[in-house]
Amino acid sequence: AAAAGVSAIEQKEGSVMLSLAVLDFAAVSGACGAPEFKGRIFFSAGRTPMLSVRLKKGEDALKLAEQLVALYAGYRAA
Repeated sequence: AAAAGVSAIEQKEGSVMLSLAVLDFAAVSGACGAPEFKGRIFFSAGRTPMLSVRLKKGEDALKLAEQLVALYAGYRAA
């Protein structure tokens, strides 16, 4: 996650959130357009930019975090 520019990963209030140490608008745009997160991914451009994804009922938060980090990293590498 650190290599992809992610400084923190949290689970809070039914969402998994990535704090972005390195803001890459192309990677954020790609992640927000990913069909697997359609309608449940959000970008916050506050003091610390964040990507958050709402968990589905029964969804594993760790697996979702891994998937989101991999997706963001893939778009950063492109």
